[in-house]
Amino acid sequence: MENQFDNCSSNWCALVGKQISTDDGQGHRPDMGSAEWRSAVELMISSYKKNPTSSRVTRTGDNIMKITGFNHIGLNAVDKHDETFSFYTEFLGLQDIERSGAATMVNGFWAGTERPLVHVITDKAEGPMAMPNNTHLSLYVDNIDEAVAEVKGYTEELLHVGEGTSQIIWFKDPAGNTVELQQEPGGG
Repeated sequence: MENQFDNCSSNWCALVGKQISTDDGQGHRPDMGSAEWRSAVELMISSYKKNPTSSRVTRTGDNIMKITGFNHIGLNAVDKHDETFSFYTEFLGLQDIERSGAATMVNGFWAGTERPLVHVITDKAEGPMAMPNNTHLSLYVDNIDEAVAEVKGYTEELLHVGEGTSQIIWFKDPAGNTVELQQEPGGG
């Protein structure tokens, strides 16, 4: 029986090797293109097909996305706007910061010091806005176009809005937590 990898070029093997780690977690890996490597790749692919959220996600030095900093944490507070606003502004002493951009697509408020640290959303996390309305971690990237391309290669479960440096993309990590990426202000 012919192996499905027998007709694959070394360039194809190198491309697969960048996307699928055959490392055992202790720095050992089979030679790329070898029968052992091919078996490991087949095993990783078959385990991903069975349970896509259980596969180990790895980054190689060739990934293009670069996280540059923390933007904010988004918290969902359905039906608790007033109580939550009082907690963050009065009890914690954070400032009520005027919302702008995509933050105005949902009900809620920003609280922070000199910039927003917490984005409290008081809409339900359901339908097409489920990811942005859900509790989420928002990070800045150095190049949003490259980050969007990388996320789209990682998952189809995402929400992408905006153009140019105003783009925002939401997606899930392997544990189901929502991650938001935005362009670093002044970057791009």
